[in-house]
Amino acid sequence: MNTFASPQQRIGSLDFVRGIAVLGILFMNIHFMTALPLAAYVNPDYDGMATAADKLVFTIEYLFVNTKFIGLFSMMFGIGLAIQGGNLDARGLDSRHWLNRRLFWLGAIGILHGILLWPGDILLTYAVCGLLLQSQRTMPDAKRLVRRGIMMIMVAIGLMTLYWLISLGVSLFPDGRAEMMTQFRPTPEVLAEDKALWTGGDYRAHVAAQIEQWAFQVALIPLFLFWWCGGMMLIGMGLYKLGWFEQPGIRFRPCFFGFFGVLSAFIGIAIYWITDFNAPSAGNMPFVWLSGVLLAPLYLNILITIAHKVGQFGLWLQRTGRMAFTLYLSQSAGMVLLFRWIRPDLYGAYNEVDLLKLVFIFLVAQVIFANLWLLLFRQGPMEYLWRLLSFRGITRASQA
Repeated sequence: MNTFASPQQRIGSLDFVRGIAVLGILFMNIHFMTALPLAAYVNPDYDGMATAADKLVFTIEYLFVNTKFIGLFSMMFGIGLAIQGGNLDARGLDSRHWLNRRLFWLGAIGILHGILLWPGDILLTYAVCGLLLQSQRTMPDAKRLVRRGIMMIMVAIGLMTLYWLISLGVSLFPDGRAEMMTQFRPTPEVLAEDKALWTGGDYRAHVAAQIEQWAFQVALIPLFLFWWCGGMMLIGMGLYKLGWFEQPGIRFRPCFFGFFGVLSAFIGIAIYWITDFNAPSAGNMPFVWLSGVLLAPLYLNILITIAHKVGQFGLWLQRTGRMAFTLYLSQSAGMVLLFRWIRPDLYGAYNEVDLLKLVFIFLVAQVIFANLWLLLFRQGPMEYLWRLLSFRGITRASQA
């Protein structure tokens, strides 16, 4: 995400981490890309037919994937803002103006992505967070920047905990539990309606449903996502300023907090198993989000330490990271195209194990595509478009 650096000047470990992050988020996002009903995102036994293997895959993802890679991706976005702003300042340009333009276009692309393709879009959230927080990148005290990020995340976890407690209370009443179960374990009739909607070939109906789901996602920005993603961005900025990329090595603090991250996720998944995947409030628990906060910095620490020690594989993933924007959008485009238009008969047919296999195949294809593309071009197609929209006229501005 270094806007003005040549390919030789880019920070390889940063691209390596970003490549891992963009690949990792598909493991969870695919549940929401019409491969399965939305309920599958929070409950592998949404139809009462999950096998032990399905629950085991869900457990592993809950412990080590869910929220961890979106946390990692959020930190990388914050680091990218810090680098871009620094490059603009070094050229004597108004960094706030040009970054705001870049974030405006990111938000515009995110809106189109969320409405027309996939309502789980995160780009608009990142644009809003960036617009409100990019001025923080100039703070000289890196530790203070990290503390501010932690404070924002405490707000997010507090809000999520309150919501979970309310939903837990509602689930104690028969009517409330019945309503929540329609989201956690839909009836066969609801599942049939859902399948008919997404596989019926009526794109206008798809867009109408996506707008409804996307609006809910947008409502979560001030209620939760801004605080959580924004906090992770500030932590990323702070860790970058503390020299994590300049002095790689396994550090004690991320290992220490990472242990509690696994413990937090373990508490959450234990509740799933104790209730036999039948507690509707489980999908609202804060434990998995807390684990993402605690484990993402450990993932970052490990990845920047090994980035230059994995040979050709590391170079492949660096090139993948250079096309993270293109690959993120192509994930939703590819999965929606597959399950809605090419093979709608597969909608709801894949279990957790099947999805895991599909994700691995698709991600290998993305790595190959990114590496082949960058043999011919300097940037990915969406990276080029975003840069073109954001920085038109910047040469004239630098000469003024």
